[in-house]
Amino acid sequence: QMVPVNDVETNGDRTAALINRYTWYMSTIPVVSSVLGATSSMFAVEGVALNAYALYVAKKFDKDRTNANARKVFLTSLWYLPCLMTLFILHSRRWKEPIDGEDRDAA
Repeated sequence: QMVPVNDVETNGDRTAALINRYTWYMSTIPVVSSVLGATSSMFAVEGVALNAYALYVAKKFDKDRTNANARKVFLTSLWYLPCLMTLFILHSRRWKEPIDGEDRDAA
């Protein structure tokens, strides 16, 4: 079952905690991928901006559990992941490296 269906007894506490926890987990992706060398440091900078807004929306929902704030969390989740993955691809350090056995100058 979905989390909100199971969260009737606690008045949304479990749902708000789950949203906050997963938002914090997702916010580590840009920094970790930059530290590990998979992406450039610009991905970390741009990812922090995306995650700051996502964390803001999650905290706002935690403080005031209205349908409008729940809708904002939902809409943020719809554009957040495609934006993050697009930035990941654009800032990937492996994007322009040749595949083993492939010549760079071969056209």
